[in-house]
Amino acid sequence: MLILGGILLAFLAVPALGSVISEFRPDLSWGLLIGFTGMLLLLTNLLNAKSSTLILLGLLIGLDLVAKPTGALPVVAVLGTAYCVSIIASLYERRCGLKGLAYVTLVIAIGASIIVIPYFAVAGREIIAYVRAVMIEDAGIWQPVESTATHLLYYGRLARMAMGWLWPTGFVFLGCQGVWLVIRDKSFSPDLVRFLGVILFVIVSYAIPTIAPVHSQYFGYIFYGPAIVASLWSLAFLLRLLKVAPLGALLAGAVVFMLFWKPLPKYFDARNPAVVATDEANRAVFPAISNLLSTDPAKALLVMNISPGPVALHILEYFAILKGLSGTFDAIFNFESWEALVKKIEAADINVITETGALGQSPAHFPVYQYQDRLIKMFQSDPRWHVIATYTDPSGFRTFAFARPRDDLSRQSR
Repeated sequence: MLILGGILLAFLAVPALGSVISEFRPDLSWGLLIGFTGMLLLLTNLLNAKSSTLILLGLLIGLDLVAKPTGALPVVAVLGTAYCVSIIASLYERRCGLKGLAYVTLVIAIGASIIVIPYFAVAGREIIAYVRAVMIEDAGIWQPVESTATHLLYYGRLARMAMGWLWPTGFVFLGCQGVWLVIRDKSFSPDLVRFLGVILFVIVSYAIPTIAPVHSQYFGYIFYGPAIVASLWSLAFLLRLLKVAPLGALLAGAVVFMLFWKPLPKYFDARNPAVVATDEANRAVFPAISNLLSTDPAKALLVMNISPGPVALHILEYFAILKGLSGTFDAIFNFESWEALVKKIEAADINVITETGALGQSPAHFPVYQYQDRLIKMFQSDPRWHVIATYTDPSGFRTFAFARPRDDLSRQSR
């Protein structure tokens, strides 16, 4: 138990775990859950397992699939690798016919289906539409312009942000374990097969997001989670192999925790200039928008967020909800046609727009970026619009909120 306590303390110092608590996103816990599920599959003799154990494994797989439903297909590939290797290792330990293999597969599938089928029956269409939009229809927006080397090493460069002290220390643990198993066994024993399966599991979890056309630091948790769990499993193996005193393992874990634990998550550091600008910009423009929304609560004004940052559509909407104000909030980042963009803007009562290059703007390639400065000049020269709020970031770039005169607002509102 003391050894386990030491490993848990070392685990607490991994940034990914702290970020699970500090960030309201599914990706982080999803990645860690994939890691735990995959390792359980790899380390379980599936052919000797009880039906209840197989059902529980299936339920865990189902939970992985719905924890981040837009990543369900990559999860199937990653956990499918773990399952196949586990079956191979189990066959090393016990011969089994096709009936036995079919039974194991069926029971696990039933467990997964208990969670997956009801969920995707309700939300499947929306999930497919989202994945299609991101990976196919809007891939040009989200796909970074980079060299092949940068593309292949993208998640490796971000690994320390999620794995902390385990990058690359965890892979040193795995390497030492692998060398010892090869020297000890000198042949493909079940233990060596399962170890090689763990390595393959981690490699596949890296390859899947790497070959995807769109990259995201959060999608990388399909790799970071398995890498973290595999590294800690290898550390536990080495501690037992070296016969480290339980109290020594606990103290070592405490030292790792004290040296490497950090209270601030790296993703949305409140001191980051872009995050500061985002916070300030939303707070600067909302009071004026709030005043107009409250003029006639029965008429929901249309607030259009033209620029993807620093003002955020849902932050404005959230502020309005907090004040009990009604309004319709929309965004038009993806419009490529100038005529369609202007038509949409003309239908709005309030338009929020930022100069190109401002802090807090998304790095994605949104079509609206080419029109932002031109639209600002159009608003400034059109007497039908007047400025109700502005914000200037530390770099000198400005954000404007334009609105129609109050009499026009009532006529324009739907």
